[in-house]
Amino acid sequence: MPRTPRKISPISDDAPAPRSAREKALAGVAHARELVLKRLSGEERGAKTRALYNQLGRPLPYGDFVALLDDLCAKGELRKDNLRRWLAGGPVPLLSGILLRSPSGHGFLQPDDGSDKVFLHRSQLDRYLQDDLIQVRLTGVTAPSREGKVTALLERRLERIAGRVARYGLDWIVQPESLRFGGLVRLRGALPPDLKAGEQVRVRLLPDPDGAPLPSTLWVELEARLGAEGGPAWLQERVKAEFNLPASFPRAAEQDAARHRQEDLQPEEGREDLRGACIFTIDPADAKDFDDAVSIRDLGGGVLELGVHIADVSHFVKAGGPLDKEALRRGLSVYLPGEVVPMLPHALSSGLCSLQEGVDRYCFSAIMTVGPRGEVRQARFTPSLIRSRRRFSYDEVQVLLEAFAKGAVGELDRQPDGETMASLGLMNGLWRMLKAQRLQRGGLDFALPEPVFILDEEGWPLEIHARLGREANFLIEEFMLLANRCVAEALYQAKRSCVYRIHDSPGGEKLEKFKGALDQLGVRPVPKLEDVADWQRLLAAFANRPEAAFLQQLTLRTMMKAQYSPHNVGHFGLGFSHYAHFTSPIRRYPDLMVHRLLKALLLKAGAPGDGELEGASRHSSQRELVALEAERAANKQKQILYLRGRLGDECWGRVRGVERFGVFVELEEALAEGMIPIAELPEDWWDYHEKAWELRARRLGRSIRIGDRLLVKILRADPESREVDFRLVEFDGPPTPRPLLERVEVNPAARAKGGLGKGRAKKK
Repeated sequence: MPRTPRKISPISDDAPAPRSAREKALAGVAHARELVLKRLSGEERGAKTRALYNQLGRPLPYGDFVALLDDLCAKGELRKDNLRRWLAGGPVPLLSGILLRSPSGHGFLQPDDGSDKVFLHRSQLDRYLQDDLIQVRLTGVTAPSREGKVTALLERRLERIAGRVARYGLDWIVQPESLRFGGLVRLRGALPPDLKAGEQVRVRLLPDPDGAPLPSTLWVELEARLGAEGGPAWLQERVKAEFNLPASFPRAAEQDAARHRQEDLQPEEGREDLRGACIFTIDPADAKDFDDAVSIRDLGGGVLELGVHIADVSHFVKAGGPLDKEALRRGLSVYLPGEVVPMLPHALSSGLCSLQEGVDRYCFSAIMTVGPRGEVRQARFTPSLIRSRRRFSYDEVQVLLEAFAKGAVGELDRQPDGETMASLGLMNGLWRMLKAQRLQRGGLDFALPEPVFILDEEGWPLEIHARLGREANFLIEEFMLLANRCVAEALYQAKRSCVYRIHDSPGGEKLEKFKGALDQLGVRPVPKLEDVADWQRLLAAFANRPEAAFLQQLTLRTMMKAQYSPHNVGHFGLGFSHYAHFTSPIRRYPDLMVHRLLKALLLKAGAPGDGELEGASRHSSQRELVALEAERAANKQKQILYLRGRLGDECWGRVRGVERFGVFVELEEALAEGMIPIAELPEDWWDYHEKAWELRARRLGRSIRIGDRLLVKILRADPESREVDFRLVEFDGPPTPRPLLERVEVNPAARAKGGLGKGRAKKK
């Protein structure tokens, strides 16, 4: 039978129009957004993602729901706590700062306001580079687990990249060697016809041809070809590019430095003429610049006048000029093996600001009157004109100091004149008194060796020596410490702004981990470590033990990092309540700022306030950390290059770490660290005792612990990965049974005075 056709109702003007799938999806997202914000509004505990999804009745597909939460977080409507729970967001501030990328590809924002770092996932960093100035919105606001999302590129500060060239279709690209950089890097401009794929080069970044602030492609031009695969030149350039160390000065800065002449250094009003005084420098034998000189006079009755004369860099580098801006950007000089990346152009750092022997130089002098017990009776500061009488090396002065101790004058190629010898004799007594007083007041004293490299013309390491500070070093160190302290005290007492060198007392998680390490080392009871005296007693208790060097390194890592700040909290490690850096303005920007502040005090002129100094202080602290990392990386590469030429050699070393998978050993000669994998230990069953940091062999009855001396064979040294592998050859001496934990008495006097043991009741 025929079907009756269905009647179609006419569409009235008031009927809603049918919605598209897109409109339905948007409506669903809007509804889910309302549910999320309503659920979390006023909620203190928050909710995790899956729980929140289920509580709201699964309003969207799960992937879309997660994307909605992330979008709300990016807009500041939601936030995450450190337990990754969602909370209603308030006004989340935008932070600006420097991007620090790690080899893993992830990054951290170092905020300009000095707050804790913000973690940035690598998924959002493809087009961002090391040292970019960026803006970030927090997505998790609880320190120290703060996370963020990059919202803008404010300034690109990277200048050069080191990498290998490769073909990309008809074009050439550069593959950056460091994992700290991302994105596609294309070469522009004329290229050598013999350029080959895989060749190592240094390139300079160019502006994007389309003017895009964040281009998908980085454009570069060839600046230098870096020689052989794995050679020293290439490896050094890798470090400089990895840490964005500048290769040259801007033209304006060079011109600013070149306008000064030697003939301009004449006596002038307000500058004290000290050219007739017995003034000399004491520096390393290979030093290229000399920014400090010393003098001393006997005023009678045991009173001495100590002069510390520092290159007057502020006379040549005017605040706000092109040279000053570049010096602030660099922050400090970076010392790599065989090379210096200077803060100032060589015309100043190795020329007019270097206190060379026999030439006139402008200085800023701190002249301190010191009493017979080491107390500073008076300190005055003045611009000066000096002429260094002698350029001493530390080794030369060490010979003289040892001769004084024996009552015989040492033999030098150039014997000092009588006045200079008498000055050194007075200095020899003064520095010892100053150091004893400093340690008595609470300063800490570390004695860790540093590697010294002997390089050939191409930069290959021929020899490596371990250098420990000696008396000649300590002499200069104590005089510089005294001058720095007096300058800081003078500015503080005058109620003037100062850029202090601050070092807060250790605390927090680092200190608790350190106490745990002491417990593992057998320290009973673990000291509170509330003041410097506790730390002094601890280091003294381990002074003659195998673990001494390890404990000193662990102590340094536990200490808060010293920083620059206009807000004074004192210097815990030195035991000074007021301390500033004044003595190295050639190589540290904060010293230059302190010179300007001190001059303003002398001239009774206006000076920047704490607020103006805040940013420069924070930037200088950040640059110092970058320089420290770069110097460590460059030193390690030289050490590995040296070991690569000695594969198969056997060397003695000390155990610096013990893990379940192997033993970390530092060689006594080269100070290079490598690992003995567990497979390269004698065949046995090795039990790992975590609390004692020990590997113990069941059959041999031997153990390996922190501080043990071992003979190892060098198996592998790879400068590309910066890894070294050893094989255990021999133990130092026969096995000696040791308990897992040896008791270390940190403060024996406490027991002698009847100190209470844990759990004992006090007798009334």
